Amino acid sequence: MADTRVRDAAAIGALLFGAHLLRFADTMYAADDAWIVFRVARNWLATGVPAFDLTRPVVEGATSPMWTVLSAAFGEDPIGPARVLGGLFGILAVFLAARAAGSVRGAAGVGLALAACGGLAFHAVNGLETGLWVMLVVIAALGHRSALFLLPWCRPEGVLVGLIAARDRRGLALLALGAVTVGAWRWFHFGALVPNTFLAKPPAPAQGLAYVGAWVVALGGAPVLALFTRRWRWIALIGVTAAGVAWSGGDWMPGQRRLAEASVLVALALGSSFRKPGVIGLVAMILGGLTAAWRGMDHAAYYHGELAAVGALAAQTTAITRIAAFDIGRLGWVFPGSIYDLAGLTDARLARRPGAHGQKGWDSPYFDRQSPELVLLTGAGDPAHPVFINAEQAAWDALNGRGDYELLGPVAVGRDHLFVLVREDVVLPPEVWAGWEERVR
Repeated sequence: MADTRVRDAAAIGALLFGAHLLRFADTMYAADDAWIVFRVARNWLATGVPAFDLTRPVVEGATSPMWTVLSAAFGEDPIGPARVLGGLFGILAVFLAARAAGSVRGAAGVGLALAACGGLAFHAVNGLETGLWVMLVVIAALGHRSALFLLPWCRPEGVLVGLIAARDRRGLALLALGAVTVGAWRWFHFGALVPNTFLAKPPAPAQGLAYVGAWVVALGGAPVLALFTRRWRWIALIGVTAAGVAWSGGDWMPGQRRLAEASVLVALALGSSFRKPGVIGLVAMILGGLTAAWRGMDHAAYYHGELAAVGALAAQTTAITRIAAFDIGRLGWVFPGSIYDLAGLTDARLARRPGAHGQKGWDSPYFDRQSPELVLLTGAGDPAHPVFINAEQAAWDALNGRGDYELLGPVAVGRDHLFVLVREDVVLPPEVWAGWEERVR
C-alpha cells in the first residue's frame, strides 16, 4: 500500500512536470543546435557519412551519437517528434527520481521541486538529447546497470558519470564496453576520440565556475543543502558533474542545461532524506523555479525561424551554393548547400582557432577561399551601430564596407536585427526575393 502511494505521488509530480512542458510548446523555444543533429542524421542516411557538411573534412559536429541515431527516425519534419520524445524522457526521469525518494512526502517534494524547474522543462523539449541524458543518469544513479553502456553513447561525459554510478564489476564492464564502442565509432568516422565541439568550445574554468555558481543560486542553495543528506553516491555524481561543467566553461543557453541531471540528483538526495535540510532544500528549489519563471530567466526564444526563411529563399536561388552564419542549425536544414560555420562547431579549421565559443577570430584567407554568396549575422541594439557576439562582430568588421559584399536589410527579428550580406556578383532573382523582408519577419 505504501509503495502504491509513493508511486502515485511520483506520478502526480511527473504529470505536473509534463504540464510545465506545455509552456515551451512553440517551436521558437527549440534549440537551433537540434537541426544540426537532424542534418547530420539526414546525411548519414543518404550517404553513410555522419557529417553536417559533406563538402568539408568530416568532423563530429554534435555530441550525442545516440540522439543522432534516434533523429534518423524522426522523418522530414523532425523537430516535433524530437521534442515530444525528449519531453517523455524528462517526464520519466522525474517519475523515477520522485519514486526513488522512498516516502510519500519525499516523492511529492521531489516531484513538485522538479515540476517547478523551468530550465529542466525548457531543455527537455529543446530537441536535443537533454531529456534522454537526464533519464539515463537517473537510471544509472539508482543502480540499474542497463544505462551504463548507453551513457558514453549519449554524451561524452557519460564515462565520468558512469564511473561513479557503477556499483560492481559488471557495471564497470558495461560502461567500458560503451566507452570502447563509441570511441571506435568516432575513430572510424572522424579519426578522433572526441567531438569537434570539444575544440570549438575549449575549457573556460572561470566562466564555468560562474555558471555553476549561478546554478546554485537559481536552486536557492539546494545543492549545498544536499551535502547534509549524506547520500554520498548521489552527492559524488552531483560533484563530478558540477566539476566537469565548471572546467569546460558551462553553456551559453539559459536554464542551466549542462546541469539538468545534477538538478534532478539534488532533488533526489533531498527528497530521500526529507529531514530538515531536505525539506528546506526542496522548498528552496520550488521557490527558485517559480522566481526564475517569473523573471523569465529559465528560457529563451530563438530566431532560427527567421534565418531558416532566408535559407529557404537561398535554396531556390541557383547562384547561392554556400552561406556563412553563426546559427547554422535550422538554416542548414532548409538550405542543402554548404555552410561556413562561424562558430566552428562543424568546421575543423575554425574549431582549432584560438578563443572560446563565439569568440573565434577572423580567418580572412580561409573565408576568401570559401567565398560564401550570403553571410547572415544577427546584431543587437541600434541597427546603424549593431553589436554582435565576437565571432559575428569579426565578420561584420571584415566585410561591411569592404566592397565585395552588399548589405540587405537589416530586418527586425524580435528585439534584434538580421543583417544579410550578399556577394556583389550574385544576382538575386526577383521572382524569389521580392518582398523578402516581410517573408522573414
